[in-house]
Amino acid sequence: MASTSNVQVTIAPKGSAELDVRLDLSNSVPDFDPEELETLTQRLFQQMGELDEVEQVSRVPDPNPPAGSKPLDAAFLVGLLTAEVNAKNIKALLDFIWERLSGKPIELKVEDNGRKLEITAYSQQELAAAVEAAKDFLASN
Repeated sequence: MASTSNVQVTIAPKGSAELDVRLDLSNSVPDFDPEELETLTQRLFQQMGELDEVEQVSRVPDPNPPAGSKPLDAAFLVGLLTAEVNAKNIKALLDFIWERLSGKPIELKVEDNGRKLEITAYSQQELAAAVEAAKDFLASN
């Protein structure tokens, strides 16, 4: 299902109205080297932090920081972000990601109580349909 150039977004419910969102940019621009991917990750992290629709955005800590790094040195996994979003704002967040990444396909994965839904959107119309399918999937719990 994964294409050679896509953005992977995983959504899971958190409480009654909140969603946990995991954004994986590692396949979004396959020819990026790690430094370029880190720059993209930092830029999206900052921009998402400024969005009213996003409750919280975080970098994903590296569980195995480089040898010799100091305890206060922040080591993060390149290309990964997590966010907390109100369910009513998920479409706005996905539209934002679509626009910032120049229309890269979005591979949307929704997980709830062991059930999974996977949809890849190649256009904004497909993205809108994927968001509706995700909402229906979560509501059918």
